[in-house]
Amino acid sequence: MSRCGSRWISGSPGTIRSVAQGAFPEINVGRTAKSLEVFVFAPGLDAKSIDVVVERNVLKVSGARTSGVPRNDNNVQLYANERPEGKFVRAVSLPDDADTARVEAKYKDFVNAVTRVARLEGDFLRTETKLKELKANSKDPGQQRLVGTGEDLGKLLGLDKDWSFRAIKAVGNYGEMFERNVGPKSVLKLPRGSNNLWNKGGLIYAPPVR
Repeated sequence: MSRCGSRWISGSPGTIRSVAQGAFPEINVGRTAKSLEVFVFAPGLDAKSIDVVVERNVLKVSGARTSGVPRNDNNVQLYANERPEGKFVRAVSLPDDADTARVEAKYKDFVNAVTRVARLEGDFLRTETKLKELKANSKDPGQQRLVGTGEDLGKLLGLDKDWSFRAIKAVGNYGEMFERNVGPKSVLKLPRGSNNLWNKGGLIYAPPVR
């Protein structure tokens, strides 16, 4: 990846890393409650000349721009050519909660590419019924790994492919365990508070299984 730097854009708990200022095209990177968004500012570029891919949790925007200046024309005298031209690659390192299976790229006036990357939901496994539904129908790679229908990560741990599916089926996710043992469904009826997910005001964060 070309022109990679060390400019950091704050975010919690993961960090979105961009490249240093001054590279072409300029980009803005931010997040909402449900997505990460990358705006690429390259007016004059054809949308078809821009390629957006995600590899190993890195979003790459690449393409090429010509100067538009006539070449080999004896009737044209060029005194200044400050417009960047040639091939370019911009890279953004995505945080752990980015769902790279759901990437949407759009073209808008004056902003050649608006790329939206969905964020993983920490409580998507809520009930045994939901768990079975995901095992039967989910096409999301992150969910497939958890329910045993995707990439076999259990082998790296000396376990079988269904290890996480059986664990969640037996006791539920963290939210369900909290509710059942000390939360609203228990005699203690404690509020979730700091034990809530990080994106809901708490401190709980589990890196995706990948």
